[in-house]
Amino acid sequence: MKGVQKFFSAYIQCTIICSNPETMVELINNTLHRGSTIMDVEGGYSHKRMIIVVIQQNEMHLLRQLVAKIVQKHLLQ
Repeated sequence: MKGVQKFFSAYIQCTIICSNPETMVELINNTLHRGSTIMDVEGGYSHKRMIIVVIQQNEMHLLRQLVAKIVQKHLLQ
């Protein structure tokens, strides 16, 4: 039944795990006009932060572009 509910839902929950979420959250707020939740997460080898954002399915492409933009910017520094 869970698969059927997901099929009819226009919204999806996305998680982004990173070290410094402030830039990403600012972009999500200003570009997608969505709120987000930041949580500390503890892995076996590292301590990171997780961003949770609920978006419409048609906004997924834009969110992926925003994440790629931030990742590329940090890799070049």
